[in-house]
Amino acid sequence: MPRARRESIALECAAVAVAWLALLFVENVVVGLVWGRDFSAAWELTQVRRLVVPIAFAALAPVSLVAVGWWRVAHLASRGAWLSVAAIRVLGGVAGAAFATGVSTGRHFANPLVRSAFVLGFAVACTLLASWVAVRIAKLARRPGWLALLAGIVAADAWAADAFVLPRLYPAFHVAMVILTLSATALLGLAMAAGSTTGRTAAAAMATPVLLLALAAMAWTPAATRRLDRFDNVRLTLVERAPLLGRAVQLELLSRRGADDGATAPDSSAASAEATDAARALDWSGHDVVLLSIDALRADHVGAYGYDRPTTPSIDALAAEGTVFDAAYCPTPHTSYSVTSMMTGKYLRPLLALGLGEDSDTWAQDLRLYGWRTAAFYPPAVFYIDEDRFPRFEQDRLGFEYAKVEFADPALREQQVASYLQDAPRDKSLFLWVHFFEPHEPYVAHPEHPFAGKGADVDAYDSEVATADEGVGRIVRLVREQRGRPREPVVIVTADHGEEFGEHGGRYHGTTVYEEQVRVPFVVVGPGVKRGAHVGSVVQTIDLLPTTLSALGIPRPPRVRGRDLGKQLAGQGTDDPGFAFAETDGYALVASGADRLVCERRAAACALYRPADDPGERHNRATEDPSRFEALRDKLHAIERDQGRYETAGGAAWPEALRRGIMGDVDAAIDVASLLDDADVSIRRKAAQV
Repeated sequence: MPRARRESIALECAAVAVAWLALLFVENVVVGLVWGRDFSAAWELTQVRRLVVPIAFAALAPVSLVAVGWWRVAHLASRGAWLSVAAIRVLGGVAGAAFATGVSTGRHFANPLVRSAFVLGFAVACTLLASWVAVRIAKLARRPGWLALLAGIVAADAWAADAFVLPRLYPAFHVAMVILTLSATALLGLAMAAGSTTGRTAAAAMATPVLLLALAAMAWTPAATRRLDRFDNVRLTLVERAPLLGRAVQLELLSRRGADDGATAPDSSAASAEATDAARALDWSGHDVVLLSIDALRADHVGAYGYDRPTTPSIDALAAEGTVFDAAYCPTPHTSYSVTSMMTGKYLRPLLALGLGEDSDTWAQDLRLYGWRTAAFYPPAVFYIDEDRFPRFEQDRLGFEYAKVEFADPALREQQVASYLQDAPRDKSLFLWVHFFEPHEPYVAHPEHPFAGKGADVDAYDSEVATADEGVGRIVRLVREQRGRPREPVVIVTADHGEEFGEHGGRYHGTTVYEEQVRVPFVVVGPGVKRGAHVGSVVQTIDLLPTTLSALGIPRPPRVRGRDLGKQLAGQGTDDPGFAFAETDGYALVASGADRLVCERRAAACALYRPADDPGERHNRATEDPSRFEALRDKLHAIERDQGRYETAGGAAWPEALRRGIMGDVDAAIDVASLLDDADVSIRRKAAQV
């Protein structure tokens, strides 16, 4: 290679690396200005500059060669080189297909033909556009000022989109935005190199300090990695907030040296101590059971939980008749997982991820064994998320004898339930489940339930909540008036998950385990249930199944993980701190008493919050109460180790390390790696996959 070309490449690589380093520092400043309150103190931002920026720069610096290589391919394409044009088009088509596949996972693309057509059309469009865009950008090198301006605008917009547009949703979109951010910033560096008036040899010599800086960053990375392990809050905040530095933290975890954090988890029985039979505290024998669930209803938008709008008069009336659990949690903020978990009394998401749990008996099946009639009315959207994991539950209609599966407004649903009740035998007890879908996005404002003043989305959401609450009132009146049985039915009202409106930077649900997404209403009315009571004990929606079975005198299935809440409903044992576990792909929650341990799996970091004093969950108390922090973290490790321990039918009994790894526990990586040499080939393959 001629010397002039080597010098030119060295200069361009150095310019790209410097541009990326500047971008990292700019992001550090922006994160401090916008999300500074998420850090415990200013010194944590200093640690970001000392530890995370070098890790990120060490990873990015070698990639500058790739950026320069494609820049030169674009130049060749601008001169008509057909091979370069073809390479750019192939890259554009592959990238377009990958992006379209990643963003077409919602219910609107449930039809395979629709999704295939979208992916193919997008890939073709990207194939055609890629070379056109690349050629015109390459020609802008003759006007470096305009190239720099364009690159700066694109980089800023792509970074902002990555940081603020639907964070934690649509990973393919965010990967595309970070690639676009880095590409545009690289163009900014290349524009500066193209506009340099310094002699090429002298300018190329300037690449030497950049190379030395990159080597120093690489040499510092192992020590920075070890030191960063001590700063949980730094890792958690960056992964949640910083598009580039957060990804550097995740890279740090991949290169982490050493074994697990060394925490000694308690005996696994500690994780399941709550899931044991207790003395029967309630007697619901002979009473019908009516379960009313509302999609995406967060607890703090219910009047009985202190909301300042009249969104839920029907639920509030039931709360006055029975007991309200103030700290109730769903196991996963996704309808499919949450509903199947509630109906089986288990944490279904981790079990299904392990290939287990599909053979689980459901609430309806348990009652049918004892002669109950069972009927369900729910929308098909219950199984829209990860539909391939729920074939048996979907086909068997969750074990219900009768099921009406369609979208229906409250008035139509009332008619459907009334028609069923009219024909249903009255000599048998009935388990009736009705799921209202209204509060799920997209939010629609209903003229009969107008709200204004809190923003269009929140106002429309509250209108949807009020509509669903109207449905609750309709069904409760119906079963109390038409069933024709001498005993009042047991009525339970809850939700599958909550909904986020930007409290932690996101929207909708299914992405985190903060209060707005996983805390749900939980109201029970029935014989022996204390009237007008509020219970502070932490509970879970998977507790409903064992609680009902106990009150009906039906033996508890051995694999159920929820616990019997009979004592709390009867007004006893209200000082029990309780327990709840919730998780998503990236997060895990352990709740007990006033404490909430929130762990970000991608950051292998946890924070301790107390929502009673800190409703926004901003103040990490881990350093203030380290013993409680460690106790809850040990509890989490024990729970994750126990998942699938008693579930073998329908899947392989994986070793503990694999079970933890499959569920996303980064700390299991070292133990999973050791299984790559296992004698069992199936375990070796699964370890490689994990």
